[in-house]
Formats: sequence, C-alpha cells, structure tokens
Amino acid sequence: MRQESIRFFSQGYLHEFLQHRIGRMNGYIEEQQRDYLLNVAESDFAEHVFELFRLEPVNLLVGNQNIEEEPIQVDATDYRGISTRIKLPGQRLILRVPFEGDRELLKYSPSRGNTRGVLGQVISDNLCIEYEVADHNRESIPGRIKGDINSLVDHCIYSKVDVERFNAELARPC
Repeated sequence: MRQESIRFFSQGYLHEFLQHRIGRMNGYIEEQQRDYLLNVAESDFAEHVFELFRLEPVNLLVGNQNIEEEPIQVDATDYRGISTRIKLPGQRLILRVPFEGDRELLKYSPSRGNTRGVLGQVISDNLCIEYEVADHNRESIPGRIKGDINSLVDHCIYSKVDVERFNAELARPC
C-alpha cells in the first residue's frame, strides 16, 4: 500500500458530520429558485432532496475478504536495545475487505461503541490493512486480523444505527 493510511472511525464524530449534512441540505433547499419550487410537485422535490442527501451505511463483506502475502525483510533495529541494524525474514500481508456503502462514513466515530481504531486505507471499494511480521512471530497475525475485523464490524453496526436514524429523519417530510 503506497498511499497514507488513516485510522478508521476516528477522524471526528458521526453525529457532528450528520448535523453538518443537515445544514448543507437546508442550504441547498434555500438556494433553490422560487419559480422552480412553485412549479415542481412537493413530493417530487422532497424525494429529490432525500436521494441527494441520504447515506448508505457501510456494510463489510467479510466473507469476500482476501489476504495478499509477499516476503520482506522486517527491520528489527532497536529491538531489545540492539543498536545495530538487523533485518529478519518476514512477510507483508495485506488484508482486503470489500465493502458497500458511503466510504465517507469510515472516517467518523459512531455515537455508540468504543472500539479501537484500525489503521488502513480505502482502495477502490476495499478496506486495506497492512501487517508486517517476522517469520518467527507469524502465528500472531490471525489473532490480530480477527481483532481488527471484529472492531471494524462493530463500528459498522453502531454507525448503521446512526445513519438509519438520519435517513429516517430525512424521509419524514416525504
């Protein structure tokens, strides 16, 4: 992975993002020309605004995940106070978990739940998490992967509740 990694669900609060989105929606409505509003059916305009500002909750497709592996030399410098540069044989593993939904939601912490943020990248429609491990520590990776996936799934579940509540509020005037 070459681009900069982010910590998923830790760049702000989802409820603040949703409030800002409501403000943007209100601004959009106020910007509409009076003549346009007088000549369009209220239900058509409400549906248009709903479709424009609704959000699709993130759903991880965990069953379709895959892991790419490549051999590397892991830097063990400063391990246990060793001052000489030491490289150990190891592996770089890239976990790719496909997802559906609005990728912007991956930035924000839901109103409920307090799980750890996972460091990774969004590439196309995949969450990509990179692990580097020396060969002698490779058995630790399955547990780390499982913990990261569980954390991400929990965040998606908690976010879904907030997003569905937001969408229901948007749809109310329709």
